[in-house]
Amino acid sequence: MSMKNLLPALALTAFLAACNAGPAATTPPTSPPTGGPTDQPATPAPPTSTPSPEPTPSLSSDLIQHPTGALDVVLRMEQGGGFVPMNFMVTQAPAFTLYGDGTVIFQQIDNRENSFDLPRLPWLTTKLDETSVQALLQYALTTGRLANAKEQYDNPMIADAGSTIFNLNAEGMEKVVNIYALAESADPGVPDAVDRNGFAQLAEVLNNFQNQDGLGEVTAYEPTHYKVVLVEGFGEPVGEAVDWPWDDLTTDDFPAGDEPGGIAILDAEHVSKLMDVPNGGHIGVWAHDPDGNLIQLAVRPLLPDENPEAKPSSAS
Repeated sequence: MSMKNLLPALALTAFLAACNAGPAATTPPTSPPTGGPTDQPATPAPPTSTPSPEPTPSLSSDLIQHPTGALDVVLRMEQGGGFVPMNFMVTQAPAFTLYGDGTVIFQQIDNRENSFDLPRLPWLTTKLDETSVQALLQYALTTGRLANAKEQYDNPMIADAGSTIFNLNAEGMEKVVNIYALAESADPGVPDAVDRNGFAQLAEVLNNFQNQDGLGEVTAYEPTHYKVVLVEGFGEPVGEAVDWPWDDLTTDDFPAGDEPGGIAILDAEHVSKLMDVPNGGHIGVWAHDPDGNLIQLAVRPLLPDENPEAKPSSAS
């Protein structure tokens, strides 16, 4: 079934009804059974290799409660990890975030050639009305299987794969659901196959959110701050390395933290001296530090709730 018409909510009504419908009821007999009990035991039904489908989660009411603050994360999806270069790890970011006031920020699809060597396309943003927020949450909780999801889904048969992480704060639930190897575990025989199928459907919708109909005005997200990570340059530069772009910063302003490399949170004005803004980040701009050493500067935009001094509300 196509996901393209997920939104607006009016277009979703029939889709959700079809997704949430349970198995068809067995047709009742046209007349009551005749005759009394027999001495022969009933013949058991032959075994089947197809497991019975697990029921789609249901909700207690039509209105899904959720926080309403502009910095309150209601639904978020992030994908990453696995066996990837360090620069990919330090620039990993959520692909989709829905905030309590209906604001949505999501990464756009990038079909450019050699996109890994280019600044990533700016993220996109729009604002959903409450009807559309309700429709999206209804889908995520039921067809997307988040209502009854466990915290962790593993697959020990697959190594070095990435994970898909959903953050949910709605319907009285605050949970983080981590699914390892979601894209690689499509076999119906894997554990939790029904849940994984629902998660995969939800991930497909959120990864392609820019293709949904009825989104209203969609604009480039303009971050006020970026995370910039200084890492040692390995290998040969792609293109010509740029000179150190800041007069008021040195490598000492990029202290080491819990993540690899030295990290600084810079405002958009500082980042504009390194590359065009707004942007969706870069896995590594080749540069010379003030001492002439070859380095890379990996860039990742910050979302509103990640900005310095961001204070999510507790409103719901």
